[in-house]
Amino acid sequence: MHVDYSVRVSVVRDKFRTLDMKLIASCFTDDVVVKYNQLDVIHGKEALLSFLLPRYQVLSDYQLDKKIILTQGDTVCIEVIARYINRENSKAYRSKIFEILTFNGDLISRWDYVGNTEEITQ
Repeated sequence: MHVDYSVRVSVVRDKFRTLDMKLIASCFTDDVVVKYNQLDVIHGKEALLSFLLPRYQVLSDYQLDKKIILTQGDTVCIEVIARYINRENSKAYRSKIFEILTFNGDLISRWDYVGNTEEITQ
């Protein structure tokens, strides 16, 4: 069975672009497992939202692009570029990210995230 992950990834990208936690939450299964950089593993949607909320509350002018690199079974490998302004310090940042998403139907059941963020200097 062929699955077109470009649609699923676009939906996830569009929901994250809104920075709306309810829309972002709708991307994940209740029992999602998240490995975010080298932090402790996050178990469950509620724990994930508690982790993301303070990080996303300070963002403005958020731009997010995702490019699928590889798919295999229910897993999608994605190159991500994010740009934003941090409202607390008014500085611009760019993040380069590599994600591995595992889907259960249309929802993400596992999110592996490795990224680096740098200040954009003019």
